[in-house]
Amino acid sequence: MGMSFNSGGGGSPGGSDTEFQYNNSDSFEGLSGFVTDGTDLTINDDIYLQFGDGADFKIRYNSTGGRFQISDTAGNVFFSITDNGSVGTTNVNAIDVNSSGLTTKLGIKGGGATDSTYAIITEDSSDSETFSVSDGGTVKINDEYTLPTADGSANQVMQTDGSGAVTFETVSAGATTLDGLTDVTTTSDNSIWIMNAGQGSAPVTGTGGGVDNFACLDNALNSVTSGTDNICIGADAGTAITSATGNIAIGKDALKAEDIRIGNVAIGVEALSVNNSLHGYNVAVGYGAGNSLVNYGHGVYIGAYTGDQDTGGQNTFIGYQAGNGMAGAGQLNSCLGYQSDCAVANNQIAVGYSAVATGANEGIWGNASIATNNITVDWTVTSDKRIKSNIKNNDIGLKFINALRPVTFTKKHPATWDSKIREKRYKKGGNDYDDKKRKAIKDEFDSSKKYIGLIAQEVKEVVDTQNVEFSGWSEDKNGKQGIQYSALVVPLINAIKELTNKIDNLEKKLNDPIT
Repeated sequence: MGMSFNSGGGGSPGGSDTEFQYNNSDSFEGLSGFVTDGTDLTINDDIYLQFGDGADFKIRYNSTGGRFQISDTAGNVFFSITDNGSVGTTNVNAIDVNSSGLTTKLGIKGGGATDSTYAIITEDSSDSETFSVSDGGTVKINDEYTLPTADGSANQVMQTDGSGAVTFETVSAGATTLDGLTDVTTTSDNSIWIMNAGQGSAPVTGTGGGVDNFACLDNALNSVTSGTDNICIGADAGTAITSATGNIAIGKDALKAEDIRIGNVAIGVEALSVNNSLHGYNVAVGYGAGNSLVNYGHGVYIGAYTGDQDTGGQNTFIGYQAGNGMAGAGQLNSCLGYQSDCAVANNQIAVGYSAVATGANEGIWGNASIATNNITVDWTVTSDKRIKSNIKNNDIGLKFINALRPVTFTKKHPATWDSKIREKRYKKGGNDYDDKKRKAIKDEFDSSKKYIGLIAQEVKEVVDTQNVEFSGWSEDKNGKQGIQYSALVVPLINAIKELTNKIDNLEKKLNDPIT
């Protein structure tokens, strides 16, 4: 095996022609320090391997420094790796990563350069600086702002001047009490107002006796003078209160018009928004709950838009839009259930979805779709003598009963009833009405079940023909007629008595031999 390197001239190995030759004895003639075991080529310590002419670079292992070194031909080392793996650089561009396939480049340098040069720098594909660290430790980002080179004091924060300079600054101490907040006003009478600057202000209190009030958001409770123990949260909540006491208003415009009455609770946007009651003690919970109530008190409105046309008072409406059809000053009414409702009258009860009472002193349980009402025991009807007057014998009996026509029948779906008596949920705008198709939506209903009973119109005809009074027939304000079947007990009792007398007379005739 032989290997030689030369510059193109002849001559013997080791001559001036820079030629050396492998001699098959694991060494090279012409240059000591190069040996091989037939597999590896070993270059002894401190021998340079030089590339190129002139001031190009050469490589060696420095046994004294324990480093792999790359230097120029003058021996100036600009890159080294120590035995423990440390990498050293001395050139201004010690590490430069900039490939044509990449859009950024990284430069790292060190050792003796001035602060005007970089220790680390990254640039984008347009050579614009994106990040740099100077020899003095100055850090710049996007060439826009410069981070401080020294640490700040305890509790300081970094702050920019808006022009690229970032420094450590001491922040003034924040408020330690509510009194220190610019949007909070506290008074000596234990009242607190929290409002945005320029959006209403806290009233001057403490001189008229008003104490223990709390208000939050713009113009809430901002007119109070001597009122006490009020809590108003929301823009314009309780804004008209002056001397009123013990009111709670939560929500925008809640209890907006009340000024002097006591004990109202309004929770929800516009709840009791126009109320300025003569008595107070109203409770409204829900969006727009009781928002038409004006002069009355002691009402309960729970649910969105409950009683939103009620101008009366002392009503109890619970459920979405419960009582919202009572557009007037009805009082002492109770509606419980989704869209349960009553007429503009007093003392009505409506229980159930869309159950509607139609007149004073009337109650209704469920809507027309209800097929069965179950109770554990029978109803007990008050019949005490002490509640009655003008007591007289009733003579409606056998003749009346014989004139009635018992029938069997099935019920029509309530969506198909005559318009005059059809429930409003089946009419335009109702919950069971398709406005696009302009027709009622039939909910679940058994139209095939057979019932036994009487026809109300026929009963009324018998009553009129015989000119008798029968309390078991009735007609509501919409003209829908009904029958109280329990009222037929009395005529049936009289009819039985009449039949009994006839039987007794017949028995007497049969048993009397003379007759």
